[in-house]
Amino acid sequence: MKTKNKLYLLKFLILILLSLQEISGYTQNLNNQYFRVSNENLNIYANYLTFINDTVVVFSNIYRPMEKNIRIELKYKKTKDIIEIYSPKNLLDSIDLTKYGFKNNKKLEIVENALLDKENSDIYILRKDFKKNPDLIFVIENEKYRLDMGETDSYGLVTKSPRRNRKLERKLKMFKDNSDFELKILKGYDAYEKYGYDYVFGVFEITRKK
Repeated sequence: MKTKNKLYLLKFLILILLSLQEISGYTQNLNNQYFRVSNENLNIYANYLTFINDTVVVFSNIYRPMEKNIRIELKYKKTKDIIEIYSPKNLLDSIDLTKYGFKNNKKLEIVENALLDKENSDIYILRKDFKKNPDLIFVIENEKYRLDMGETDSYGLVTKSPRRNRKLERKLKMFKDNSDFELKILKGYDAYEKYGYDYVFGVFEITRKK
């Protein structure tokens, strides 16, 4: 595959990943909300946790057309750096929260601005810590390159075009075709464990095949 075609393929993968994350176009006030970033490429079960007082947290999903809008008040208790959210059995019977990681009570560890669900390899982040369209990161042979994703409005229309990263483009030209490299995508908890909090929305690891 020619280098030009390969660049288009990688850009296409990025656009797909970004659209599936659905991280733009929110109408809610996100300043006090924790946002679940899924490890999966299909971020179907992304949701929010909003702590409204010392004992009540609101669970809400991301609205999608033809899908039920969920908003549930749950009880929680904080002990030192651990938050335990209680899931009443009758609630779990009526609404399937298991797909959101609520198999029973949900235990979250507070690590700086993140809430870690180690049992489910899950992470909640403060949405206000990130741009509306967070940058994606390429890691090529252990060197990081940031890809600007631009800005969009609540209708998904581009209000600010992404800035080109010419250094990244030159680096990608080193690979002649797909047989030269392996591509791995990390998101959510997986990206956090390897690269840290700032990289939870997407890391593209590209390594040269030996």
